[in-house]
Amino acid sequence: MNGPATGLMSMFSSTDLYAGLSGEPLSLSRKYQSLFTRLPRTFLVSNLVELRKWLAFFEPEKAYFRELLKQLSEFSAPEFGEIFGSLESFEARTACDKVSGDSPEELQDRMLAFLQRQGQYSHWRAEIEKIFERLEPLVE
Repeated sequence: MNGPATGLMSMFSSTDLYAGLSGEPLSLSRKYQSLFTRLPRTFLVSNLVELRKWLAFFEPEKAYFRELLKQLSEFSAPEFGEIFGSLESFEARTACDKVSGDSPEELQDRMLAFLQRQGQYSHWRAEIEKIFERLEPLVE
C-alpha cells in the first residue's frame, strides 16, 4: 500500500495521507485504512493529526488510541451511521467537507477557520462531543 486511502486524496492538495507517519502510526493507518475511508472528514483529520504526534504520547494515550481505532473499525454500517450520521450531515450542510490542505494539520486549521467564519464552530464541537459521549464507554 503506497498511497492515500481511496477517496481521501481529494482533501489533500498534494500530499500523501501517510506523509509524516512511520512505525506504529503508519502501521495503524494502514491497518485501519478502510475505517479511514468511512470517517467524517473532520473526525478523520483530527485522528491523522494525532497520529503524527505519536512519539509524544505516553503509553496509556497510545493504548487509548489503539482501542479507539479498533472499536470504530468493528462497528456495523448501521452502528457507524448512528454514531457519525449527524456529523456527516453537519459537514455536508456547512460544506466544511470541501475544504482542502497540504497536510492534515493545514487541513484541520482550514476546516476550523472555515467553521468559525460561518459561525458553526460551536455546533461542530457539540457534534464531536456527542460522538465521544457514545465512544468513551466502549474505549475505557
